Amino acid sequence: AARLHVAQSALSEQLAQLEDELGVPLFARSPQGVSPTAFGQLFYDRSLDILHRLSEAVESVRQLGQNPRGTVAVGMPESVSIVLGLPLLQSVKQRFPDVHLRLTEDLSANLKERLTEGRLDLAILFDDGMNDGLSTEPLVAERLYLVSRGPASPTNAVTLSHALTSPLVLPDLR
Repeated sequence: AARLHVAQSALSEQLAQLEDELGVPLFARSPQGVSPTAFGQLFYDRSLDILHRLSEAVESVRQLGQNPRGTVAVGMPESVSIVLGLPLLQSVKQRFPDVHLRLTEDLSANLKERLTEGRLDLAILFDDGMNDGLSTEPLVAERLYLVSRGPASPTNAVTLSHALTSPLVLPDLR
């Protein structure tokens, strides 16, 4: 009781409750003090083992929190990967050396499908307006411009209907 900084009566009450719960005596009591019974010694040894394992588990979780490891599957469109892919791979390797980053390039719709199926952990996608129950975080808001040889709109804003009446150039599919 003195070593634990608790009152002897409180400690005796806790030990008596534990013995009642276990249904066996943990200590042999005498005028000279107490000594553990075979049950008490077994309980003590097993308890120390459990406390040691618990301490190891806590330390393992702390280590993992400081040094994450494993494979993370990330997807992004090729146009985004050209800009972000290599810097992302380099940054992850430097900051988290035990993390293996698996980068997949594909169309946003295909990447979203892989995310939904659990084949990707995260993805950078072009917004199609439907998050399909996925958690999203906007990264960039982008302005689009109509570039032409003709005169600019007086308001510098172009409606979709005006843009569609202009001759447009599209990339060749070959």
